[in-house]
Amino acid sequence: MSSPATVGRTDAPPAPPASRPDAAAASGRAGGFGGRRRYHEVDLLRLLAAVGVVGFHFLFRSSTTDPVLADTGFRDPGGVFHYGNIGVPLFFVISGFVILNSAWNRSAVSFLASRVGRLYPAFWTACTLTAVVMAFDPTDRFTVSFTQWATNLSMFSEAYGVDYVDGVYWTLTIELAFYLIMLAFVRIGLTTNRIIGFCLGWLALSMVHAYIPAPDWLQLVLVPSWAPYFVAGMLFSLIARDGWKWKYVLPLGAAYLCCGRWAIHYFNALSDKYDVVYSPIVIAVVVTAIFAVFAAISSGYTLPGAAKVAFLAGLTYPLYLIHENIGFIALDLLHSDMGINRYLVLAAVLLGVGAIAWALHVGVENRFSRPLANLITRTWTRIRGVLRARVPALVG
Repeated sequence: MSSPATVGRTDAPPAPPASRPDAAAASGRAGGFGGRRRYHEVDLLRLLAAVGVVGFHFLFRSSTTDPVLADTGFRDPGGVFHYGNIGVPLFFVISGFVILNSAWNRSAVSFLASRVGRLYPAFWTACTLTAVVMAFDPTDRFTVSFTQWATNLSMFSEAYGVDYVDGVYWTLTIELAFYLIMLAFVRIGLTTNRIIGFCLGWLALSMVHAYIPAPDWLQLVLVPSWAPYFVAGMLFSLIARDGWKWKYVLPLGAAYLCCGRWAIHYFNALSDKYDVVYSPIVIAVVVTAIFAVFAAISSGYTLPGAAKVAFLAGLTYPLYLIHENIGFIALDLLHSDMGINRYLVLAAVLLGVGAIAWALHVGVENRFSRPLANLITRTWTRIRGVLRARVPALVG
């Protein structure tokens, strides 16, 4: 059944054509256009991005800051791990693809509830655990206050000028901004023309921002520095559902150019911060590879056996939340203070944060995400019923 937002609209996306390789799967497994199917290849990309970020933190960033965050004995072995932070832009492309795919034919309340349920239970737990470990940090590298922890629980402490409990949380603020943008779309009605128009406008803002910095409030709300990655993911999501059309291809080409420009800018800033050289050729090749892989996925190509290991992607979010400061403290304590072999320490810490991530996934995400989403939906339904009874014109 179509939502009120798409009934009668000529620009609402049609069902995938039967000739496309993924048409049967999209129709049979997800209920046709507007349904939500699982892309196991995207799950693997999410896992790859998480591994890259963990490698960047443990094998490069930890020992290259001043003062060092953790004396691990590793300083970018092979000269490759400083590229691991490419996982961050990849996360945003994945988010654009997945979130738009999940938003079709959903009410605003359903979309908001699903996002809150997905993000917050694991985040609240990880933030609290990280704060406790930092409060009793035997290496004295990290400190945290009660106010800082409490403010961080909102997930947008940056808006209040409060430092993050863990440095990786900065990307969550950007994700929240994107979710709010998508929530607005869901509320007014998702159509392909509206999405394309917004994507073009968002890319234009991003390029203007590259030369004339936007006000701080606009950067917080519309994240122009990261917009091209979300746009790319959204356009690939449309292509996956509707096939390759010029109205998607041309904006996608613009997004590709913008992603390349902002990726080089981002890694140039990291070059200055960490005093290491990032090759623009490597960055361009990686960005091109990301687009090529998503083009293949959007065209319906599948990776044999992907479903068998894609379940590990369920660990990526809790692993991302939990690994950095707790990992730094453990690495420094075991290697620097206790003198244990660095390879044994690295293996032990990886296993440790992996085990914590698994516990968060199984014990928190699987147990509380859906109930929280259902609670939000039920609460709003009751509130709306009361408002409708008392102020019909207000609710409609």
